Amino acid sequence: MYVFHPKALTKYAESVKYYTEQRVEVAQAFIDVLILAVMHYSREPGYWKSLG
Repeated sequence: MYVFHPKALTKYAESVKYYTEQRVEVAQAFIDVLILAVMHYSREPGYWKSLG
């Protein structure tokens, strides 16, 4: 399981809203890519370099 930082959730929601206003297919692609990234990180958390 994972939990997003509240600011990240806000930015995500704003991004989805923006992309949906532009084109629904783009919004869906954005959501799909984010889900894939989270799934990949969940399987291999050491793969990604820490930015903190």
